[in-house]
Amino acid sequence: MIETFEHLDRLLVSIEKFHKAGAYVALPDLANVLAKRLTEIGLGDAAMIAGHIAECARRPDVIALSAVIARLERTVQFAAHSIFGEVIGPKQP
Repeated sequence: MIETFEHLDRLLVSIEKFHKAGAYVALPDLANVLAKRLTEIGLGDAAMIAGHIAECARRPDVIALSAVIARLERTVQFAAHSIFGEVIGPKQP
């Protein structure tokens, strides 16, 4: 499972790099690959957000795209924390 989240992280970093470079043509394909991976591991909400990245990149709506990418990053981070928090156990205060 850790490898899966590492792969998701690499996809998110690639999306961020293409976004910052203004390479919007490549973003829909990357976002669709990410959405497929998220669906495979049961993160349907995050997959839907990845779909929004593809939509925003096709327009391209730079402001909305930035917001959606940030939202997806937070959603995946929360999922990873929730999953690994349960697997590893809660952190002690």
